[in-house]
Amino acid sequence: MSQNGIPSKESPRGSCDTLCTCTEKDNVLYINCEERNIDKISKVKVPPGVPFHLSLYKNDLVELLPGEVEGLKNAVSLHLGANSLQQLEPGIFSAFSFLKKLHINRNFLVMLKQDIFDGLISLEYLQADSNFIRIIEPGTFSKLVRLKVLILNDNSINILPGNIFRFVPLTHLDLRGNQLQSVPYVGFLEHVGRIMELLLEDNPWVCDCQILPLKIWMENTDAQAAISEVICSSPPHLKGTILSKAKKGELCPSYSESDFDEPSRNLELSALRSVPVSAHQLQSS
Repeated sequence: MSQNGIPSKESPRGSCDTLCTCTEKDNVLYINCEERNIDKISKVKVPPGVPFHLSLYKNDLVELLPGEVEGLKNAVSLHLGANSLQQLEPGIFSAFSFLKKLHINRNFLVMLKQDIFDGLISLEYLQADSNFIRIIEPGTFSKLVRLKVLILNDNSINILPGNIFRFVPLTHLDLRGNQLQSVPYVGFLEHVGRIMELLLEDNPWVCDCQILPLKIWMENTDAQAAISEVICSSPPHLKGTILSKAKKGELCPSYSESDFDEPSRNLELSALRSVPVSAHQLQSS
């Protein structure tokens, strides 16, 4: 409000002259609002019609409300890391059709709901590590048709829903430091054929018959792909064993080596043989 009682117009530079610092490069605005004790995202005003990168790293955001984010629809990247977000409502990013990078790491998220990323048709990079994520609902990533990098390390994920990465063109996936014991071929490994980096360390891998699909997939993956070592946590006699060096008969005594040359009764192993498994073949399949 101005001194004469007439409502003052919002600055054409938004929060750039007050709350945040801004720089411009190639007609794109870089807005730095880091560590400003911001507790409502609506406090950040951006110039209209200008693409921008916005960092709200290390603030005091507890929630995001649909009405508060409407003015941020031209964001190219959005950094919400190191806040206190406990949940994100489905559709909260529905207007962010230009967003390519989203950081929601180091918050207090425990679940990723099915429609949480609706509208992010341009998203290529998603960082959600160092939360408390335990549940990922089916279909959570299915509409991220351009997503290449997904960082989920240091959460509490113990199972991934079937077909969670179907339609998602991932090249880099970080699952370190979770609670995964095995991953199936059907519904998971069959959909990550374009992967160039898959990080799996620091999970409590159970090295039994259920982990055979992962071992066989790793053996048939493009040698240029960076697939991290999987270390067995159990059973006791295999604890500390590197999966790639373990013999199939050690992992699954009920199978002999000859069983792996014949159609298996195991659904996952049958599927593994019924489709091409090299990285090149999976890209073209």
